[in-house]
Parts: sequence; structure tokens; C-alpha cells
Amino acid sequence: MIKRSVLLILPTFLFALILIGATTYSPILAQDGGDHENEEDEIVLKGAVLYAEFCNACHGPTGEAIAEGSTFATITDYDPEQAEARIKEGYDSDHDDDIMMIGYGEGYDGPLSDAEVDAILAYMSTWSDPDVETPALPEPNLAPGPEEVIRAGNPQRGAELYAVYCLGCHGREAQGREMENFPGFSIDENTLRIVETGEGHGPVPAFARAVGGPLSTDDLDDLDAYLRTLEVDKDEDEDDAPEGVSTLLLILGFGAIGAVGAFYVANQRAQNRVADSSDATS
Repeated sequence: MIKRSVLLILPTFLFALILIGATTYSPILAQDGGDHENEEDEIVLKGAVLYAEFCNACHGPTGEAIAEGSTFATITDYDPEQAEARIKEGYDSDHDDDIMMIGYGEGYDGPLSDAEVDAILAYMSTWSDPDVETPALPEPNLAPGPEEVIRAGNPQRGAELYAVYCLGCHGREAQGREMENFPGFSIDENTLRIVETGEGHGPVPAFARAVGGPLSTDDLDDLDAYLRTLEVDKDEDEDDAPEGVSTLLLILGFGAIGAVGAFYVANQRAQNRVADSSDATS
């Protein structure tokens, strides 16, 4: 009887764990799903996702120049070995200023493994290969935070701009990536000026179009509107899943576990009553 009870309980318990686990992952960039012909296709698609997160901000979807500043110049005519070294180690094109490309490789205090750098290079290789179609970069999948603040811009569009231009270095909700060169930042009246000019912040380039960057005045207003919605100093253990959905799934999960427990206790009591009855009749 106990074995049969365990077999009845186990599927319900596993289902409850799946419901709880479903709240732990929410991708920032939508990814292409479905079957692909071979492993190389998968690597290229992974590279497109990583390129969108870490490279698109300065180099555009296919390496074209996206602004007048030297940081945003074209990289379509690149040497693969040199590109690999620069992605991993970083690169300073002008020693007369503090602006530079920081190293993204794990061996240089960056977030990317060697395999992930190889995937980015695999994606970049499709730019010049006429026999291979360059996959589209994933669309931003980031929403404004819960704090609504009246600003001139559009916070939803600002969230999309943040996903493209800021997420790679500063992580979700400006909280950083727990690495020295990938810090979080506080949001105040000075934040937008830093985005516009990069002044006083080391390797950060100027993103305002007026000084050679890719962002217009409207873009900057939208980005500012998004940043103002964030709750930067929230608890580390707070769940990142959408509010309401996460709570509902947790309730369902714990409810299922509670039901399993109640079933098990009732079953044990029934067995005990049967045993007592047998003892009484004997």
C-alpha cells in the first residue's frame, strides 16, 4: 500500500516543482525556436543572441557604422583572429582618451566563455558568406519596471533601447553583472548626462547623436523614462518573473504540495483504522 501511495504522490509532486520552476527564467531577448539542420546552425543562432546583447550597441546588427563617433565605426571588414582577441581582451583605438572597448572574455574579467566568443564570431562570419543567410537578431524583450514616473518619453520604447544599448554592460535593471568592468549604476538626475556624453566614466562612450553617438533626443527621453521606472535597490531574492503570474504559479505549486500531504496523511489514517479493526476482530 505504501509503495502504491508513493507512486500516486510522485507525479503530483513533480508537477508542483515544475510550476514553481517555471517562474525562474524570463529571457530579455526573444530567441528563435524550432528545429535546425545541424550544430553549426545552432552555434550561429546562439551567436546572434549573444551579439545582440553584447555587440549590437556599438556595431549595429551586421557590423555597419551606426553613428559618426569612432566607437560606432564599421567592423564589416574584420580579421577573425584579431576580432577574437579584441572581444576577449578589449581594445583601445585612441590612447589620448579614456574611451575603449573593454574585454568580454572570462579570462579578462568579462562575462563570455571561449565557446560564446566563438559563437559570436560564427554569427559575424555570415556577413561575408554568400552561401549563408545571416539570421535576424532577436527582438528586445524587456518591459518597464513597476514604478510609474511622469516623464517626457515612452518607457516601453526606452526599455527596448536599454536592451540594445545598455544591457550588455549593465545587466537587467541597471544592477550590473557582478564584475568590475560591468557595473550597475544608480539612477538620478545625472544619469542621462552620462549616457549622452560619457563624461567622467572611463571607457563609456558618448551615446548622444549630437556628439557622435547613435541616440537622438527622443531616444534619450525614452531611455530616461524607462530608467525612472526601475526599482534598482530591491531585495536580491525578489523573483524576476512578471508580477501576478509568479504569485499565482507559486500558490498553485504549494497548493499541490499541500494536497499531496493531505492525501498521504488521510491514506495513513485509513490504513491505521483497518489495522485497528483487524486487531479488534481477532
